[in-house]
This record gives sequence, C-alpha cells and structure tokens, in this order.
Amino acid sequence: MVAAFVTLTYSLLEAQREGERAMLAALASAVFFFLFANCERRAKAPLFPAALLKAPMFVGVNVITLFLYAALSATMYFLPLNLIQVQHYAASEAGAALAPMILALFVLSPWTGSLLPRFGARWCLTVGCCVASVGYLGLCVPGVGGGYWSTFFVPMLILGVGMSICVSPLTTTVMNSAPDSQSGIASGINNAISRMAGLLAIAVFGLFLSLAFNYRLDIALHKLRLTPELQAQVDQQKPLLAAAHYAASSVEHAVQVSFVGAFRLLMASSAGLALMGAACSWWMLRSEEART
Repeated sequence: MVAAFVTLTYSLLEAQREGERAMLAALASAVFFFLFANCERRAKAPLFPAALLKAPMFVGVNVITLFLYAALSATMYFLPLNLIQVQHYAASEAGAALAPMILALFVLSPWTGSLLPRFGARWCLTVGCCVASVGYLGLCVPGVGGGYWSTFFVPMLILGVGMSICVSPLTTTVMNSAPDSQSGIASGINNAISRMAGLLAIAVFGLFLSLAFNYRLDIALHKLRLTPELQAQVDQQKPLLAAAHYAASSVEHAVQVSFVGAFRLLMASSAGLALMGAACSWWMLRSEEART
C-alpha cells in the first residue's frame, strides 16, 4: 500500500516535467495496488475487511472523509504560499492567519458534538460541508494586497465553523458504522483515508496550480512583449511560482496576479470537493437517518 501511494504521488509530481517517468510510476502504482488487493483477499486478518467495505454507512462516511480532507489539506498547503509569496506575510504572520479556523474548531467542537444526537450525522455533515464550501469560496475573493481582516479573516473563520460541525459527527459515525470488534480497524481505515486524501490532493492540486499559473503568466507576459533576455529569466524561474523575484515591476505584478488566479481556481475546486462531500452526506447516509 505504501509503495502504491509513493509511486502514485511521484507520477503526479513528475507529470509536468517527465512524461515517461510519470507513466512508469503510474504503471508501478497500479501493479502495487493489484498486489495489495490480492494479498488482502488471501489474508486471514486483512487490513481492509471485506465486511466493512460492503457496509453502505462505512463506505459513505469514508467517501465524505476523502472529499473533505482533500479540500482541507490542499488549502492548508497552498494558502501559506499565497500569504508569503504574494501578500508578503512573514512566516509567523502566515501561521497566525490560520488561527481563526483553529480557534473555531477548539471552541465550537464541544458544542457541535451535541448536535449529532439531535439531528443525526446526515444533517450535521451536509450542513458542515456546505458551510466549509462557503469558506473556500471566500478564499477566492482576495487579490493582491489588502488588509488581513478584510480579506482572509472571515473565510478562515467560516471554514473553521464548517469543519467543527463535521469533525465530531464524522468520527462518531465511522465508529458506529462498524461492529465493536472492528471499531479499531474502522478508525484506522478512516484515518488512513484522510491522510491519503491530503497526500493526493497536494500532488494533484500542485500540478493544476503549476499548469494554471504557467498558462496565465504566458498570457500576461505576451502582452508585455519582454526582451529575449528577460523572457529567458522568467522561463528559468517559473518553477518558483510567485517566490521568484524580477527587476521589472511589471513582470513581478504579472507573476503575482497569475498566482492569485491559479490559487482562486484551486479554492473553487476545494469548494467543489466540499459540496461533493455534502451531496454524499445527503444521499449516502439516508440509512443512518432511517435507523435513528
């Protein structure tokens, strides 16, 4: 399993630079996944028991976990790049910018945990994912510059509220969807899926961010009609994204605007993942509502 995800991640990271290596790594990943599945079928005590994978509630909650944590991991990875490279925050300021989400989780989680017995996991996760999607869409709004309180504070706070509504019901439902004898396995699978979601999201979103950034930057630079020397410098520093520095202020501004445009695309994608989580909550957890 580890080898499968290592090679899969490598293939995504290399997709833009080395097409042949990426294809070989993707093929190796498929082989490792096949070997893992074959071993699991023969194992007396498999890591992924077939009975759990056939339970609709368990599958549904883990699909929601995949979408929700993919969106969150991608945001927490790429947002600091925006804050530091484009908005020129110090590293400590970029870390503090995430505080509203963390504080909302800390303060609201005990209260949101009490919502589960009253409304059920279906409603809690649907509403929580929808609120989180509003936070991601809010992160699409800031451009280059602007004060923190008028740009990133409110979206981070909304995202924290949405995640606080989701976290407790998600964990509880995972444990309740499995027999008591397999609750440890169920929790382990759910944690593994949340980590794998983050791993794959960063690799995939990183590829999309790079492609979108390069596309937007090429369009912006075409209008500036750069000298061959300056164009060569830009091409050399493109992998640095907005961390590259140029003597020409027009090029610097074009780089920042291009990064913000690509970042907005990623945040819109994160909002889409959260909404997919909400849709899965509503449709795949109907059995939980009927049972309660």
